Amino acid sequence: MTKFTIDLVTEVAAKINRFYQYMVPKVFNVAPEKNRIKIVPDVVAKKALWVAKKNYAMLKVYDMEKRKPVTDKKGQEGKLEVKGIDTVRSSYPASFRKFAGEILDLLLRGTQREVLDEKIMVFEEGIDKHSIFDLAKTSSVRFISKSGEINYNPGSRRPFQFIGGSPAQVRAALAYNDFLKVWKLDKQIEKIESGSKIKWIYLLPNDFNIEALAMKADDTDPDQILDFINNNVDRRKMYERELHGKLAEIWTVVGWHYPNRGSQLASKVFNFDEVW
Repeated sequence: MTKFTIDLVTEVAAKINRFYQYMVPKVFNVAPEKNRIKIVPDVVAKKALWVAKKNYAMLKVYDMEKRKPVTDKKGQEGKLEVKGIDTVRSSYPASFRKFAGEILDLLLRGTQREVLDEKIMVFEEGIDKHSIFDLAKTSSVRFISKSGEINYNPGSRRPFQFIGGSPAQVRAALAYNDFLKVWKLDKQIEKIESGSKIKWIYLLPNDFNIEALAMKADDTDPDQILDFINNNVDRRKMYERELHGKLAEIWTVVGWHYPNRGSQLASKVFNFDEVW
């Protein structure tokens, strides 16, 4: 099938380009030798999944431009290529990005649903083992709104009090700076400046009533802040907000129900499959 596809698209591209040689001079009134419009085949994929327009994942098996087969790092036929789906963005938590890539790769290679469901449930059950750095989101942070009309960090702002409408990453960064002041670390540790790149993570309910906290993650973060995050990190919320929804969307596109350990156990106990 791969060879057939390569031969077919090569033939189709050649015919379209011959048509362009005739069409371009007539339509755009240019000399034939100045025609620069040409169609070039891109890739051959064995399987692909479209989540939305321009949001897709494919198992690329042949590079039409380089005219050679594509393999992954393990030497297997095909390599995962993802475009537009949040899970591959550099801002996405490292642990989730790696796992989502593995799931997409296995899905496109035809792995059975039961195997994929089990992997997801095991990953969810082991979420507490992941470090705060691997679970944190990466983001740039600015203390002025895009319109320039709102200053999220005015001089009158009190510690752990935030301007209404402040983005989550802004509140997380300002909370970091507030801790430096409250714990008298601001003379030793540089605060997060507007325009900085940070990592930030959701927290459990805490004495300071802050929903999220940032880190610079550059080996300069004080132990007090890292300890506070480790003791209060809401790993479950990170999973629900960042990974669960993205994978559930993919499962919906495929036509599957997102796996749930409780439902799985109930189905086994009460034999729902047999009843229905």
